[in-house]
Amino acid sequence: MEFIKTPDEKICEILSVSDDTTKLLYESGEIGYWPEESLLQLSAVDVIQVFEKVLDNHIDAVAQAKGYDSRLTCALRAGYVNVWQSEGIAFGQWMDVCYEQAFQMMNDYLTEAPGAPTTKAEFLAALPVMVWPE
Repeated sequence: MEFIKTPDEKICEILSVSDDTTKLLYESGEIGYWPEESLLQLSAVDVIQVFEKVLDNHIDAVAQAKGYDSRLTCALRAGYVNVWQSEGIAFGQWMDVCYEQAFQMMNDYLTEAPGAPTTKAEFLAALPVMVWPE
């Protein structure tokens, strides 16, 4: 994936690389620049954290685009009879499929299986699209 660990142990998204300097995006939204040789490769635990964070952010964004605060408030609607229950059920089912597929893709990446996503864009593109009920 397009992530790396800085010498101060922060996992950042790689924005660009030029002339032995890597431009990074921190989770806080700040931009940082590090000499390429000082950056550390991600461990398997780091990779799992990256996949989970990217997936959680994507699922939250889908829920928020529909007007929910987060994936939690959307999926919660499935648990009892209410006007949003069908959305909550559909969302919860979609979310579970996304997690199942994401864990398979993460395993494929870690085992260097052919076709495993190597970028954030490839990972997100491989996930199913949420279809909201009418």
